[in-house]
Amino acid sequence: MKIKVLHRSLEAHLPESSSSTAPVSRNLDPALHPFARPREYTRAVAAAKLERMFSKPFVASLEGHGDGLYSMAKDESGGLSRIASGSGDGEVRVWDLGDRRSVWEVVGAHKGMVKGVTFSHPVEGEEGRVEKKVGGGERGIKRKRTELGDRGKGKGKEEPESEDEDRLDSTEARGSSRLLTCGSDKTVKMWDLKGSKGSNVQPLQTYTGASGFNSISHHRYDPIFATASSQIDIWDETKTSPLSTLKFHSTSSLSTGEHIVSVAFNKSETSVLASSGSDRTVCLYDLRSGKALGRVSMAMRVNQLVFNPLQPPVLLCASEDHNLYTFDMRNLSTTTQVYKGHVGAVMSADWAPTGREFVSGSYDRTVRLWTAGEGKARDTYHTKRMQR
Repeated sequence: MKIKVLHRSLEAHLPESSSSTAPVSRNLDPALHPFARPREYTRAVAAAKLERMFSKPFVASLEGHGDGLYSMAKDESGGLSRIASGSGDGEVRVWDLGDRRSVWEVVGAHKGMVKGVTFSHPVEGEEGRVEKKVGGGERGIKRKRTELGDRGKGKGKEEPESEDEDRLDSTEARGSSRLLTCGSDKTVKMWDLKGSKGSNVQPLQTYTGASGFNSISHHRYDPIFATASSQIDIWDETKTSPLSTLKFHSTSSLSTGEHIVSVAFNKSETSVLASSGSDRTVCLYDLRSGKALGRVSMAMRVNQLVFNPLQPPVLLCASEDHNLYTFDMRNLSTTTQVYKGHVGAVMSADWAPTGREFVSGSYDRTVRLWTAGEGKARDTYHTKRMQR
């Protein structure tokens, strides 16, 4: 008599050793796997995205900060290979993109978050100084900048360093030698990039405001800069109190919680200043008259404003509604182009030196490259970071 029995060997189902995993048996019958092809398609799409994430356009990462970065600026005074960054723990660093290293840093520059950084324009006689042509619509007479020092005593003469000491970085000889930073601690500080670095570094000058600052922008030629807080203040680098205050947003009362988000000087029409507020408005000012030139209300808040470096009337706005907009400042009633593609709030944007392309960073963890006049991004880079 024949008897059918089921026989399984323990060796086929138990791990070979205590450290190895147990073997898994699979039935490859297609009838038991009806979703095999959709699953493989999903895996192929994910593999293509991962290949895009780690593609060659990613060149390098500049590491050194101990907290997230909340502000960045490039040196436009002859040193485009230099950028400055400010982090959430109050640290400020200046980087050399060519060598991909930090050339200057200050630990604890602010008590809190560094909300804005900008390079000061070189004074007369310094390398990198750009003079405005006389008769170009604005007067070319420049104010003479006095030497800044601690409490108005002036800078002392430094003794020449010996050969054994650290030599001056080559990047410090290009572009501006001063950096302005603003933070949530209600102060704006000016730093000497050719001076000491590290901790316990004293700034050249400290400017105190009534509330925390959100943004800062420096004039192209003159030693003045603008700050954004509950109001817009215009400062002279040689004075500790603001020269004037501009109010056109609905931020007159601090109890409402409204504040100025971003300010930006026009690089060509240097008397024109643009600002965006938490009241969803974008305003233009003329510093010569101290009056507003125009105002436009947006659907949502504008996080950053940038003027085109080669086309002065073109203003780029990075909005909270996932889009970017360009305006002609001579006619703010309509946008010249809407750029769609982000699926999160656009936090920052900046033009290329050619003025034909710009880059944007969004809360959706993507960096997108755009061509001026085309509403769709020409390239997109994904990352796992870029969220607060």
